Amino acid sequence: MISAVGSDIVGGNALTLIASGLPSNQFGFFLVGPSTGLVANPGGSQGTICIGGGLGRFNGQVMNSGGMGTISAIVDTLALPVNPVAAIAGGETWHFQAWYRDLNPSQVSNFTDAIAIGFRDVGITADFSADVTSGPAPLSVQFTNSSIGASSYAWDFGDSVTSAASNPGHTFAAAGTYLVELVTTGSAGSAADLLVIEVTAAPPTFGPVWAEFTVVDPAVGLACIDCHGVGGFGDLDMSTEAVAYANLVGAAADCGSGNTRVIAGDAANSLLYQKLAGTQTCGQSMPFGASYSGDLALVYDWIQAGAQQ
Repeated sequence: MISAVGSDIVGGNALTLIASGLPSNQFGFFLVGPSTGLVANPGGSQGTICIGGGLGRFNGQVMNSGGMGTISAIVDTLALPVNPVAAIAGGETWHFQAWYRDLNPSQVSNFTDAIAIGFRDVGITADFSADVTSGPAPLSVQFTNSSIGASSYAWDFGDSVTSAASNPGHTFAAAGTYLVELVTTGSAGSAADLLVIEVTAAPPTFGPVWAEFTVVDPAVGLACIDCHGVGGFGDLDMSTEAVAYANLVGAAADCGSGNTRVIAGDAANSLLYQKLAGTQTCGQSMPFGASYSGDLALVYDWIQAGAQQ
């Protein structure tokens, strides 16, 4: 018996032929033809060929039926093994049958019944994805197109930039919400798909942390250097940029247990920020135990942005 599973869509190559109920451990392969036929006992066979119009043989897919008495093959709808090789077109009907070596009782050729399958055009779809859909500006996004049946593509990235590429990449320069649209066009018509890209504001950028600490805040730099220069108080040497950075970022404090002077990306739990904000749990506020009058927000932003050197 012959059957088929999968898809009857042209070009999908998702159609599988199955011949079952064959003798165990015998060879077999499939036949294809554009029409029906009727040839009894060809070449001394015990079966009947019931397809015609110029037979094609899947000779490259000769199989053994194994213990289950079954063979199967995927149909390449773009290259049927007829002469000449043919691609299936939408609206066509093709006929399939299987030849196999039978034991009845000695070896002899035989055939299964036949099956007729009508094929249809794929139509057209628009479908795509992005490797990232959100992030800070500038945000570079690579789009992957999985549309079907299209011959041309029209992309609109929502920021006045367009593309006709199949799988374009695009960089969103400014913060905002962008509605990306893909319109596909083919012989079956057109289709569209949409995707939202969220771009947030870029994090603040800072120059070198140290230049007597003036990039972060002049008051902090001057006050800290007074106490924490070479051989500084509390074993916190801030005499040079490199030394200051090494002694602040990720460095354990000598004040209390489990305190870190600067935790990159976490200002609230950084002892430096706590001492400037007056929320510390050990030691005195900075500078000199007094209230901090500098730009506390700038220090906070620097730490949250990763405390770059």
